[in-house]
Amino acid sequence: MKVYHYAPLDSWFLIKNGSKSEGLKPGLHAKGRVGQMDPEAWKTTAIFCLDDPMPQKWVDNKQFGDVWGRLKSGVGKLLLEIEIDPEIDPVFVIEGAHNEGGKLLSHPEFRETAPASYLHEDITETESAYIKTKIPLRDYIEGGVQYILPEIVITGDVSIDKISVSEMQPILEEKLREGEVVSARYEERIKRITELSTWYQHYKQSLEQKESREIKIR
Repeated sequence: MKVYHYAPLDSWFLIKNGSKSEGLKPGLHAKGRVGQMDPEAWKTTAIFCLDDPMPQKWVDNKQFGDVWGRLKSGVGKLLLEIEIDPEIDPVFVIEGAHNEGGKLLSHPEFRETAPASYLHEDITETESAYIKTKIPLRDYIEGGVQYILPEIVITGDVSIDKISVSEMQPILEEKLREGEVVSARYEERIKRITELSTWYQHYKQSLEQKESREIKIR
């Protein structure tokens, strides 16, 4: 089974090769804390993932404001695929709606549309409710559990042989369409990653074909 992780573009070299000076093996390392204030959330470190490059539950959700936009702004832009086995790997699902509900403390205009059970009074209460929903991915799949905004967390390191650069790069494509200045900055960084060369060639070809069709229509 594959899950998807957005990593910073400039981190791929470290993911691919590791670092002898830092004592890091190639791969992804479960270093991100699930929370800062709740004790259980604080001691839980993970790699944060999604079950799809653009999960519809996130993209189409209107209850918590622009959750997909907020998520995109807070993650890396390079989409990686991770091969996991729910039966043996430390992979869990958490209800992200609690976390997003907590963020609405600073966005009161959306608190009317969000379900009341996901609205919390402070960060500690938010993190406590969030971490309590953590269940094994296999139980989530087999038990027919349905979260509003499912997040997948891997609580152990992942070796490089289970990681690949995806042939889909939806956030990078968005960045390349933002304008010449942003596009040029990202193109330079993209060209440094050989694993993106096939995707980038296909992207440029599709762009040229689109422009050609538009010219013919005129």
